[in-house]
Parts: sequence; structure tokens; C-alpha cells
Amino acid sequence: MLRIVGAALISGAGIMLGLRTAADMRRRAAGCAALCRMLELMAFELERFRTPMPELMDMLAERTDRPASGLCRRCGTLLASGATMAGAWEESCAPLPERERAALLPLAGVLGRYGGEEELLALERTAREMDGLRGELIGRYREESRLALGLSAGMASLVAVLLL
Repeated sequence: MLRIVGAALISGAGIMLGLRTAADMRRRAAGCAALCRMLELMAFELERFRTPMPELMDMLAERTDRPASGLCRRCGTLLASGATMAGAWEESCAPLPERERAALLPLAGVLGRYGGEEELLALERTAREMDGLRGELIGRYREESRLALGLSAGMASLVAVLLL
């Protein structure tokens, strides 16, 4: 009887591992979409209103989802404490996954430093790169989430059968 309970627990743990992996993949794709939205709103505000960076960061923190809201909130806080825009941007991007961070870091040298056209061109390039990454992550989630769930459940079931 204990073997059956143990086997059921192992199978359940495998299924939970697969579900967790799929949820992590979905969360990363949603986070990348939030960063795309942040870039879109940033470009709009800079093009239309030339909003100063500290105000822009505070506004974006309120109008975007995680992780973009956290990035903007942290950047706004650092700017308010006297940090440079480049330093604040780089530090705020640090917690992001590697590819998202790599796409956003080039903006550190442009935001708040050059005329509107240069900022908008840099934002457009970054938005295109981030949108490509978002599409890749969504496609990966669609393809690999079921695979991760199936492999986790299958391996756990195999271990459970071996215990019986």
C-alpha cells in the first residue's frame, strides 16, 4: 500500500514539475510582452510630449506590467536619488533575463542624452528586437510546454513503476 502511495506522489510531483516549467515559460513570454508595451509607450511619450525621464519612468511604472513596471520604478527611484540615466537604466535592467537585458542595455547610452530623433530610432530598433524575442518566446511556449509536461509526467511515472 505504501508503495502505491509513494508511486502516486512521485507521479504527482512529476506532473507539478511539468506544469511549473510551462508556467515559467508563459510568464517569461508575458514579461517580454510587457517590455514591448513599455517601449511603445516610451516612444509615444517622447515623440509627442518630450516627457522628462524621471516623470516618464514614474508614469511607465504605473501603466505597465511586470517586469517593465519594476524596471521603470527602479529607474525612477535611482534618477530621483541623483543617478545618471545611463547608470539608472543599466542597474534597473540587471534583474531581467539575459536576452531581454541585452536588448534593452543599448538604450542606456541614448535615453536622456540625445535629441528626440536619436532616442526614437534607438527605441524603434530595440522594440523590433524585443518584439522578435517575444514572438520567439511565445512560439517556444506553445511548442515546448506540452513537451515539458509530458516528459516530466512520463519520467515520474517510470520511476513510480520501478518502485512498484
